[in-house]
Amino acid sequence: MLIRFDKSSILKGLRISLGLSILSVALIFVFTKPGETLTALKQIRPLYLLVALGVACVDWLGGGLRLYVLTQRITKEISYGSCLRASLANAFMGAVTPSQTGGGPAQIYVLYKEGLPIVASMSLSFITFLGTVIFLVISMGTITLFGLNSSITSDTIRVLFRYGVSAFLGIGVLVIFFVSKPDLLSKSLKHVFNFMSLFRKKHFLRPEGKAHDIIEKVDSAHRIFIYYLRYRWSAIIAVVLVTGLVFAAKFFVAYLIVRGLGVSAGIWEVFSIQILIILAVYFCPTPGSSGAAELGSAILMSSIVPVELLTVYVVLWRVIVTYIAVLLGSYVVLRYMGKETVTLESEIKPLEKKIAV
Repeated sequence: MLIRFDKSSILKGLRISLGLSILSVALIFVFTKPGETLTALKQIRPLYLLVALGVACVDWLGGGLRLYVLTQRITKEISYGSCLRASLANAFMGAVTPSQTGGGPAQIYVLYKEGLPIVASMSLSFITFLGTVIFLVISMGTITLFGLNSSITSDTIRVLFRYGVSAFLGIGVLVIFFVSKPDLLSKSLKHVFNFMSLFRKKHFLRPEGKAHDIIEKVDSAHRIFIYYLRYRWSAIIAVVLVTGLVFAAKFFVAYLIVRGLGVSAGIWEVFSIQILIILAVYFCPTPGSSGAAELGSAILMSSIVPVELLTVYVVLWRVIVTYIAVLLGSYVVLRYMGKETVTLESEIKPLEKKIAV
């Protein structure tokens, strides 16, 4: 099973991500009273920003804790530090790939390099993502129940919000469907490979082909997932709770930045807007949701933050919540991956014997 990590493509994604962020911030600056922005900087309260940095650490540490809770149910050989590095690699690769699609493979790869079989890494990474889906689906229900989405006035943000809601609901339905029909996933993959064979003039399902290897590993990962659902469901609940803590830290950082700018605002008002932003831009096709995150935040937070402070708020919010973790994650990625293309082989039989269901 091959996962390609190419340094040039990573750097290209990073340039696009940073470029879109810088362009978006420049647009916000131009259209939000630029002459008053520099004057408004004088009212910043540094102590709030220092506390925000501390709270952001809860976000980063919580990402590692989610993985650690899961790994300890099947092996004691994976340290918390390994899980933290995997989570930071996820943050970096998610920031430089469209729709954050590179985050999961990077996390899987680091866990694999730390000694966790690839199928277990796949399954545990999926469970952490499922924890995110569950938390955000609950958040969507809360937003709908209290009518918080009525605060979205921008047509573009409204479209992105509906897109995000549809994506998360779709993922939830697919998870339920495939869990209830264990054989359906492998059969679906076989149909996909057969369909690809028609257009590529290549028989992907030939006995020596890589398609069989992929299907075997997906089946094994699925069995591990079912094992957690049946016998380690408390770990899944713990992951959802830690996920809630991670997102609460992100939201509280936004609140502290607002207060650090000398703006009085209700904490729940800020929290609800942060949920809307995440739902609106989570699956945005730009690398790390760059551009959409900055503009969406400026539009939605403009109901709280004075227009002359919007640029400062967006920059601080993006740096503290996202780009510091991305910087840390870049070190992990360069350390583990570099330019190599690695064949991921897994010792799956001992693990499957241990958790046979």
